Amino acid sequence: MVDASATQSAGFPTTCEDSETWPPRNSFSPDRNWMASACDLSAEQSLEIVNKDGRQWVLPFRDFLAEGDLITHKDQPSTTPLGGLYPIYWTSDNVYLYFAPYILGRDGGELCYSGSGYQGLFQINLNSGSVAPILAATTSHFGYQFSFSPDGRWLAYTYQNEQPVILNLKTSESISVQPDGEKTGDLTWAPDGSQLVYSFCEQDLSRFTIVRSGIKVYSLKTQTLALLLGIDGKRAQIDPKQDGDLLEIMIEENGADATHYQFYDWSTGQLTTPTPAP
Repeated sequence: MVDASATQSAGFPTTCEDSETWPPRNSFSPDRNWMASACDLSAEQSLEIVNKDGRQWVLPFRDFLAEGDLITHKDQPSTTPLGGLYPIYWTSDNVYLYFAPYILGRDGGELCYSGSGYQGLFQINLNSGSVAPILAATTSHFGYQFSFSPDGRWLAYTYQNEQPVILNLKTSESISVQPDGEKTGDLTWAPDGSQLVYSFCEQDLSRFTIVRSGIKVYSLKTQTLALLLGIDGKRAQIDPKQDGDLLEIMIEENGADATHYQFYDWSTGQLTTPTPAP
């Protein structure tokens, strides 16, 4: 079977020539005229963006890291940690690409840990090559997690798994969602972009237990936050592979392997539990 990424790459100039893996991880603009390759296993650790006409932008990973993330050695130049720049989101007009730096090998070590975040978020104008910061570069271990609304108008993000912020990418106005001090993550938009759903989690590290977790939903129309699901002593998370009108919620027993599921219907606002098989 021919690799789909390799097939789509035909017609583009070669990228990531010194990468240790082939093909590199590629992402394509909506009109398929641009390709972004994350050359994270190449010597330069760069993001290479090319179009079919041969125009190319090369963005070095180290240029988008906070100074504190560069590895320093006595009497030697600083070196770049292992990681890369990853293409995140193309605008529908094929003019902008959002990309983010990511450092490999970081782990949370907490029960409420929802995955390593990115070290910032940037935007490149594909026509001019000019780059603008959207979320400033940070040395934070947890970094940023973010999600673009389906129409690309809104960016939802968290910093260090704390309160979600919803940023209007057209006006730069922002909405801060107050989550009562819990850890948050799993930012997920409704298919029509009218609601943002996220998970929350409270932990007691002295006992290494989860106190409470659940799911909350924020309505852009009413600008209200509602509790969708709350569970004591268990971890509730949103399945990242979402498709269609149902949001899949995974509920894990604290310290056990058992996982249960519930589903949220975006169109009706109803939460249901699947019927066990006979």
